[in-house]
Amino acid sequence: MGRLSVFSDPPELDVLLDGVEIGKTPVISKEVASGVHILRVKDTEKEITILSGKSLQLSLYKDFLIEIPEKKAEVPTPPEPKEQPKIPEKKSEDSKKDKKQHDPFYFPTNPSGPIK
Repeated sequence: MGRLSVFSDPPELDVLLDGVEIGKTPVISKEVASGVHILRVKDTEKEITILSGKSLQLSLYKDFLIEIPEKKAEVPTPPEPKEQPKIPEKKSEDSKKDKKQHDPFYFPTNPSGPIK
């Protein structure tokens, strides 16, 4: 067995499955034998296939029967881990050397020589 839902614009139209009236639109989750059937809504006919354990949803819009795809359950994806900012390590001896090299009064950065 499978399930059939039929909608229409305008509503309240007769729905026939294999020549037998099954209700007026909207027909919601009507249990139907699986297999190939002829669906008729108003003056529009369509051959449909009902799969066992599945639902088929159709809508009559401007004299066309349109299949409404099933919404698939979305599995939430876990958020990606954020990278922690790296904190520079403090070096006691190297920091003194770096400070000397960036000192404007130190010779390599002051072409006129060290100031005393």
